[in-house]
Amino acid sequence: MKAVQKSGLPALPTFGKEEVIAILICAKRKVRFDTDNCLSTIRDWMEPRLKKGGRGKPRGWGVGLVENDSQIKGFVFQDKDLGFSLDTSLLIVQRWDLCSEKVSRFVKEITYDLLGVGMSKTIN
Repeated sequence: MKAVQKSGLPALPTFGKEEVIAILICAKRKVRFDTDNCLSTIRDWMEPRLKKGGRGKPRGWGVGLVENDSQIKGFVFQDKDLGFSLDTSLLIVQRWDLCSEKVSRFVKEITYDLLGVGMSKTIN
């Protein structure tokens, strides 16, 4: 957080105990990388700088956007998968309560399409 404050950039939001969604769109890289590892790193980064670890020892290196990484739902894409060509990776973070209906609708739509079921029918 101190680096952000010194940079003159706006302060990072703090979501506290709110559930959030993180969408990471990774820019092209010269080396192969694992998108799962990217999301895990983002989750760790969003946690507090120090939190209680095993045997009560504080651990961590995050910036404190959320209290615990279990609050974060996430998607990771490479820019080319979405038809983008980014110079820098993009991280979008939003409160889950503000976008859960849209995400749910999207997941239901692609699930129904895969199963050949119309949107008006339900899956049992």
